[in-house]
Amino acid sequence: VSVARSALRIASPLVEEGVVSKEDRSKPLLLYVPGIDGSRLSVFLQLPKLGVRFDVRCLEISATDRSDFDDVVAFARSFVGREGRPYYVVG
Repeated sequence: VSVARSALRIASPLVEEGVVSKEDRSKPLLLYVPGIDGSRLSVFLQLPKLGVRFDVRCLEISATDRSDFDDVVAFARSFVGREGRPYYVVG
């Protein structure tokens, strides 16, 4: 992924919003990949319940990002590959 073109990041929304105090690596990872809006807005209301069973993370795509689909897939694949635990990708 080209750093100059990419404004992708992995967020921990339940921590950022104060729903949980920290990420829980003992749980399986759930990575939410957004739709065309590039945000987690469409799934936000479901995240607290998902957080009971999963360590929820969201891929966020900035409006200035110019990554193509292959770049986004490579970024997400690289992230889950580094985690070393069971994971689910939803979107």
